[in-house]
Amino acid sequence: MSKQSLWYARGVKMKMGQDISTKMNALLKEMGLEEEFKKITSLFSDLFTIKGEETEELKEALHRAPDDLINLIWEKIEDEASYEEISRQQKEESIYEDIPEYFKLRFELMDIARLQLLIQIASYEPVGGMDTATVMNEFVPMGWAFAFSDDNGSVSFAVMKEIKDIIKTVEEPDVKEHMVFMSGIRYMVRTCMGLYGVCTLREVRNIFLMNASEDKNAGKEEAGDVDKILQEFLPFLEEDKELWLDGKYIVSPYFKTEKEYQELLRRQKKNYYIPDADEILSYGAGSMTIKNDEYKAVFRILNREVKDRAQTEEMLAEVSEYVIREDWEIPEIMNCLYDWDVAFSSDRAADKLVRALSI
Repeated sequence: MSKQSLWYARGVKMKMGQDISTKMNALLKEMGLEEEFKKITSLFSDLFTIKGEETEELKEALHRAPDDLINLIWEKIEDEASYEEISRQQKEESIYEDIPEYFKLRFELMDIARLQLLIQIASYEPVGGMDTATVMNEFVPMGWAFAFSDDNGSVSFAVMKEIKDIIKTVEEPDVKEHMVFMSGIRYMVRTCMGLYGVCTLREVRNIFLMNASEDKNAGKEEAGDVDKILQEFLPFLEEDKELWLDGKYIVSPYFKTEKEYQELLRRQKKNYYIPDADEILSYGAGSMTIKNDEYKAVFRILNREVKDRAQTEEMLAEVSEYVIREDWEIPEIMNCLYDWDVAFSSDRAADKLVRALSI
């Protein structure tokens, strides 16, 4: 299987977003914030939901939508800055034409996890609280899906027929190939953000070319024109808040100011580490932990002391991020574990962990 196919297979099956949603829902309940979250959702619903039965007809949904929602969609997808002097009917007619076109332009660039959620909504599958927030914050303001509320206050979602028709094109070979390719680019950019925090177009291009050269199925034309592709794709990722651009630098949202990332640049080594395909898959999916043989050895030793697999994984995930971003070495790692109140059963156990970390 080619790396592109592997990105697609793992990306489509990726449950990371669902796992995060489940954990966040449980956390809201545990912290007693579930009711507050419902109140916020209810307030949002009053402004941006359609009363009554669901429909997949875009024209009907727009006609029934509240003014606040029509104005929100207009602001998102139209070039005109002001909408006050335009009639409600003119807005409806304009965005009715533009919503499918706007979605079509962005469809092949979408994050796989977001596309999965949109397909889930289109199939009328239930979604959790955090996914509901994503739908209301990202899909409804674009007119891709609408929220409908009944007399009891229950909210359901429907994806518009015009959007569903575009989603179905994912099975077309050319569309699928381009989506796979762009997912790979997205993963590589995420990898650079995770590994370096800040980098230039050159570093992303080098990682792409190093991996594409091993993949016989990689498109030569796209590989040869990777700079142009990145220059067009990076503003889209910036809009998605995956990064921010500052001159020649691509910066992780982890950094809020130029001063912060410039300080990192001063400390970074000149030779950038080039990740392999497995690392790109892991970092691109949001995990800074590579579960190789070395990781498993450290995990076994640490878990004997902690006696809690979930907590051990959480500790090693945090350590991995600092090793990558801050160049932590063994003293910093051990101090972090002590901060976690890890009490080693003996000096020998601590020494075994140090040796495993040294490999």
